[in-house]
Amino acid sequence: MTPQFATPKLNMDSFDPNEEQVQNSDNQNAIGDSTPTTKERTTCIWMAKTLMALSQKELHMQHQLLMAQ
Repeated sequence: MTPQFATPKLNMDSFDPNEEQVQNSDNQNAIGDSTPTTKERTTCIWMAKTLMALSQKELHMQHQLLMAQ
């Protein structure tokens, strides 16, 4: 019996980098300050989640191909 994996749902339209999803006490970066802004952190988190979902989808497709042999 082949294990079933949930296919990740990617909704690119729902991403809004201006949305306050991550709380950051200091959004005003001084010149030379490497602390990421809320927008940068939110974008990074969204990209990481998207990459993880794509990786899971790729693993699922590889598993299906392997089982089909």
